[in-house]
Amino acid sequence: MRKLAVGALCALVVACGGDNSGTPSNPSQPVSPPVGSFTISPTGAAVAGVTIMSFNATASDPAGSALTYTWDFGDGQKGFAGQNVTHVFDTAGVFTVVVTIRNAGGASATSNGTVTARSLTGTWGDVDPLVRFELTQSGSSLSGRRLAGGGYVRVGSVSGTVTNPKKVEFDLFLNESDCRYSGAVSTDANSILVSRTLNGTFCAQNSYNITRQ
Repeated sequence: MRKLAVGALCALVVACGGDNSGTPSNPSQPVSPPVGSFTISPTGAAVAGVTIMSFNATASDPAGSALTYTWDFGDGQKGFAGQNVTHVFDTAGVFTVVVTIRNAGGASATSNGTVTARSLTGTWGDVDPLVRFELTQSGSSLSGRRLAGGGYVRVGSVSGTVTNPKKVEFDLFLNESDCRYSGAVSTDANSILVSRTLNGTFCAQNSYNITRQ
């Protein structure tokens, strides 16, 4: 979990205090902005379309007034309200997330951070054993094929799922044999480590540690 630096943006408004006549005692006094930040979890890159990212803001106001929080996730989704919110980034990319914190006097502060979302679609390889996986991710579905051997001549098909936050499970079909593997995507989403959980006749490999090529 990482904590992000704060940048504040003040808005000058008329002070609310006044005397018995109803006239503000110091109408030129600016309203001080709140001070706040937010954390993002889980840490590292998100898997696009799968990982539920949590954003938790903390803030204080010099006048002690109530605060509102409005979020812009940087992917076209904005206007979400709440001190603690969640979001799934449906596409791969690097997104700047901004929260605007506003007090009752109208003064505001902003805090921002970045989230990287990555798709599992692409080519992955393991050097021991020498294999290549060609994967396609569509939402929570994972498909593709495994090619093995020095000339990548032995082929197996892959069918599985990706679930929150970064869990992977797939069936590898080899010569009509079903070999099931499960594991997780690494923090930076550049490698996948899976172990065999279902053994078929031709399922000699206990695990794969494949990296993005």
